[in-house]
Amino acid sequence: MKKAEKESIIIARHIHTFLREYVPSQKSHSENTLKSYEYAISLYIGFLEDEKGIDPERLSCDCFGRDMIEEWLRWLADTRGCSPETCNIRLASLMGVLEVPRGQACLHAPHQRGRIRHTAEEGDAQESKGHEQRSGAGADGGAGYF
Repeated sequence: MKKAEKESIIIARHIHTFLREYVPSQKSHSENTLKSYEYAISLYIGFLEDEKGIDPERLSCDCFGRDMIEEWLRWLADTRGCSPETCNIRLASLMGVLEVPRGQACLHAPHQRGRIRHTAEEGDAQESKGHEQRSGAGADGGAGYF
């Protein structure tokens, strides 16, 4: 068994705390909401492991950067056949984990340079600057977050 890196332990603790403490107390008491977060995180970690060769014991803040998240979204759509709506749900769940207030700045810093979204007309991930809503259509009439 490989020894987990310190950063991966911090990430694992954060995810655990988010799922077991933050979601039940702040987000919802719904079992389905918790399952949605768990599934999105599981898909993302699985993507990192299977597609990028990054073992969970080697997770780092770089694994949660904008480029990696955009690659995951393309993988969800192209490999898993997820609809834009499903990708939106998975992204919102993952971003919820990354954006929750906490003492560890590591997990939210890499992806914060711009919002990640997909427009139905253009078909590729783009940076969204401004104050579009997290769901629904973007300022350009596209599909919003993807």
